[in-house]
Amino acid sequence: MLFGTHEVNLKIKKGFKMGNWSSSRVSTYKDCPLKYYYSYVRPFKSDVPVNTVLADKGSALHETVEQYHTGMSRDELLKILSEKCKRWNIINDTEENKEKYSESERERVFDETAGIDRFLLFWDYFVAPKEKEGWIVRQEGEIKKEICGEPFIGKLDLYLKSPTGEYIIADYKTGKSICASDYKFQQILYAYLLGLEEGWTIEETSKKVKLYIFGPLSEQKKPITPEDKMLASIKEIKYDAKEMEDLIKSYINIITEIKSIDWNEVEPKLLGKNSFSCKWCQYLGSIPNKETGFSGCKCTYDLGFRQPRNVKFNPQNWSYHLDIHAHKCKEKSNT
Repeated sequence: MLFGTHEVNLKIKKGFKMGNWSSSRVSTYKDCPLKYYYSYVRPFKSDVPVNTVLADKGSALHETVEQYHTGMSRDELLKILSEKCKRWNIINDTEENKEKYSESERERVFDETAGIDRFLLFWDYFVAPKEKEGWIVRQEGEIKKEICGEPFIGKLDLYLKSPTGEYIIADYKTGKSICASDYKFQQILYAYLLGLEEGWTIEETSKKVKLYIFGPLSEQKKPITPEDKMLASIKEIKYDAKEMEDLIKSYINIITEIKSIDWNEVEPKLLGKNSFSCKWCQYLGSIPNKETGFSGCKCTYDLGFRQPRNVKFNPQNWSYHLDIHAHKCKEKSNT
């Protein structure tokens, strides 16, 4: 079977589509089938934000820097940042000033300006010189390609193409700490999709696409200069052709498993899985609601977590798996 443009031995269940696959979607199932169920099978969303502070912080910064281009002034960028912080209800202030805010406000205080200053240093060091050398610079790009007949999508924060055709992909990560190995599952997929678009083999892709992550808000505690902190915030994700091939096989194997499940028959309370990412999940410690059909998260509830008071999870009117149900109904009617 053709694996993109590469020959591998993989089989995937055919007969119906399930929308675009992405790294975050596949990772969601890998981390917790229950979160996948509430996100893609029978979607539920809280009526008030729950455990969204870190994501909101990242959104404010991402939406700011994606508008940057060489030549834009710091003041212009900070003006955009101010608008984005208001949109995402983020208080842009230093850690030292947290005490002047109420207890409920403190969790939304982040020094986004420091992140912007580090980003500008990153751009001047990493991007602007490449532009002068003739590299094409793009932000917020999107790649859509099929792997084994399954539609995949990758969204790129920043990518650069050299005059001779090589690529650099850089992804912005807004956590306090960043580790290159944590993002291999996502970033190598992006490189693979880019290679498919160029018609490259896995071997060619692994040599022509370099991967980096950049953490503008990552903590660098050593007493070093702003430039040193910026450099310490850039991590290269190293990989080879074998690792890329194995990872893409992993994606397809997980999708095969997802498509083999009869989601209409699953018992949601049995799907929960305790993991490191639970503390950022909106369903953490959630309880059932017979009125809406929401089953809660028994796994984390049993561990002692409790959802915030007066939170209600409402069903959403879409699902990537609705066509599965229609497909199976059609199969039964034809038997």
